[in-house]
Amino acid sequence: MYLIWLLLLVLPTNESGLLTQSRQLFFNFNTEKCTPEKLFDLLEKNNTNNPVLLAYKGSAKASSADCAFLPNTKLKRFNEGVKLINEAIKLDKSNAEIRFLRLSVQSKAPGFLGYNDNISEDKSYVLKALNNNYYLWNDESFTRNVISFLQKNVELTDQESKLLQQLK
Repeated sequence: MYLIWLLLLVLPTNESGLLTQSRQLFFNFNTEKCTPEKLFDLLEKNNTNNPVLLAYKGSAKASSADCAFLPNTKLKRFNEGVKLINEAIKLDKSNAEIRFLRLSVQSKAPGFLGYNDNISEDKSYVLKALNNNYYLWNDESFTRNVISFLQKNVELTDQESKLLQQLK
């Protein structure tokens, strides 16, 4: 009985710590070339059913395509990552963080891959969620990083730019 209570107390903390690490590594994708591989390996070792962590795993796998040498390996990694992101979306369509992760991958994917169908939808969803609740993710640093990412990597209307500037 005590073992069960102990596990219940420890597991959420582990998943919470994993989420924090995932967020930090995600925003380092551009600073160190193969950080996506590190994030993928971390999440692969810590198997979890959490849809948000599944989306991080997918974004890491898709983004790790840049670390591969052979074109077929690059495409395979990208497609495997997209599949994981889509699974996460199916598990929790209303999660703004998952939508943000899909948006981030789609906004950076080369056009010839054709993975850009949800950019407008996800951008609107994330902006609306942020506008309704700045503390949506209970992590101000993460929220600021999301806003900064959107400003730098996503095509925004003047109104959307103003909203993000106000939120920042």
